[in-house]
Amino acid sequence: MITQAASYENTEALLSKSRASCVMATREQAMAWLATMVDFALDFETTSLDPRVGRVRLTSICNDDHHFIIDHDMCGPLSDYIPLLRGKPTGAKVVWVYNSKFETTWLDHNDPLSFDSSKWIRTRDVDFLAKAHIGGHPSSLAKMVKRDLKAIIDKQEQNSNWGDPYLSPSQLDYAGFDSYLTWQLKQHWFAKLEHSQIDAAEFVFDYAVRGTTECERTGIELDAEYHSGTVSLWEMKHATFLRYIRKLTPEGVIKNLNSDMQIGKYLATILPQEVIDHWPRTEKKKQMQFEGKYLRSISRNFGYPFSRWLAALAGYKYYSKYLSTYGDTLLNKQALSGVVTARYNIAQAATGRYSSANVNKQNIPRKQVVRKAFYVSDPTLELLCLADYKGVEIRALGEISGDKQLLYDATYSDVHAASCAAIYDYALDWVLQVLNSMGKGELGAKYMLLKEQRSKAKGFTFQLIYGAAAAALSDVLKCSVSEAESALDAWVARYPKAYNYRNTIYSHMQVTHGFIPIADGRSVYVHRDDRTMPIAANYGVQGIAASVMYRAVGRTHRLFVERDIPAKLAATVHDELISRSETSAAEEAMAAQIEGMTQAWLDVFPGSDTANLIDWKIGTTWADKP
Repeated sequence: MITQAASYENTEALLSKSRASCVMATREQAMAWLATMVDFALDFETTSLDPRVGRVRLTSICNDDHHFIIDHDMCGPLSDYIPLLRGKPTGAKVVWVYNSKFETTWLDHNDPLSFDSSKWIRTRDVDFLAKAHIGGHPSSLAKMVKRDLKAIIDKQEQNSNWGDPYLSPSQLDYAGFDSYLTWQLKQHWFAKLEHSQIDAAEFVFDYAVRGTTECERTGIELDAEYHSGTVSLWEMKHATFLRYIRKLTPEGVIKNLNSDMQIGKYLATILPQEVIDHWPRTEKKKQMQFEGKYLRSISRNFGYPFSRWLAALAGYKYYSKYLSTYGDTLLNKQALSGVVTARYNIAQAATGRYSSANVNKQNIPRKQVVRKAFYVSDPTLELLCLADYKGVEIRALGEISGDKQLLYDATYSDVHAASCAAIYDYALDWVLQVLNSMGKGELGAKYMLLKEQRSKAKGFTFQLIYGAAAAALSDVLKCSVSEAESALDAWVARYPKAYNYRNTIYSHMQVTHGFIPIADGRSVYVHRDDRTMPIAANYGVQGIAASVMYRAVGRTHRLFVERDIPAKLAATVHDELISRSETSAAEEAMAAQIEGMTQAWLDVFPGSDTANLIDWKIGTTWADKP
């Protein structure tokens, strides 16, 4: 099938229709038309990105019946139109936008009833409709229009002077065109999607928008003095690894150790071609991988001193990354705004999970020595509410696969101890007794061995969930491939339905030409070259874990607002949710957060067992999380 390409001809045709239908409304016309509209697209042109220092200059509205622009300098401020955008009863109207975090922030800022969650204007994002079908990805209105409407649009006017008393014809064309395109995109995706996908887009992604923007605004304080000490330690370790590497490979051999291309060229001169051919590579560009986990795994296949060189390279890259990403960057953030904030991108990862940037809190090291730097400076005024889903991916796999043994072990036992018992052929009761001894008494002598084996079993289970086969699992267990195959057989014998889930989804992906179902009604599209078993095993689990987290963000934020609790969401990191609460209300805030996260799980898995679902603690630093 030949797919129509995007063209300027298509753009001109759409722009001509937008120009022909769009009018500058008077105040009376705008209010009369809005009073009758229940489903429409909206776009703002503002004098600033921040409603605290700017204003909405133009509001563009479009549906099949009306297409008009409100100039608020002549027709009154946005706040005058809020009741007409809300509608009666609340929620009866649907306002379609692109980038709902932006438009929703402006709507709430101008809404005197924004403190009442039952009165929130119901915004929906056209981008989330697409992502409920094809999965997460970086997006923009221009990309959507090019892909879905086959047109090429120019966004240069976006940064023009919207505070100018006299707006140009091109500015007005631009403003009217954005709402017209947003409406066309809504119509396009409604024609393609099943009802379950439309509902999933709203009750997963749209549902989390207001809580997500609160995380972005709130942030967490950084103990600058403590963090500076951590940075100094990173710098010392970084320099130690660099000295060792340069003993064997001076600058004349590899000029830039931060260049993966230069490292790859060097390795190609000293390693057999067979080794280079089998080196782990990136999925898209097929470049050699030099992440620590790959380097450490590969180093075990070589003797000294090359094995040490690879291990040193892993350490050098590890600390290079953290120094560049989290060193002075965090200190500068703290100095500028008093807190460390981040931008949370909804459904930018393929599975639908959050990604974050500026700062990337998703990748901040889990080590307590690092997270201790995130704190409250005055515990008499404020505390942190820390909560984390326990083994959400494993429990999600148990739910979607129907594996009752995995669910029981994850809920009431120790799933990693159970995996350890299966892999190493121990009695589970004995493994639990040894681990519970904490190294004391008669069983103390076995404690360190069992602790290490449980850790390996944990890595084994997660790698299995991510789709690894015996060869990769042997790296986790540090054993031969045949021994890993035996361990895999033992794991499968205990959790057969959980393991067979991957085969079911893999077959589904092939039959549907690349679509993986997510248990909440969404789907993820996988391109032909990526339709592998690891993708099939992983995407469904990660996708439904993402749905749980979005619902948790949305529900917890709503509970804080509804109950007038003086607390705000501060960060979401993987399966963690962190809030900042006034000290006097910390227990109430923590209870609401646990309630919100528990109900989020039940939203996705109705009637499921929620025992031992959440670890939580009220503390003064991020490291206080249990």
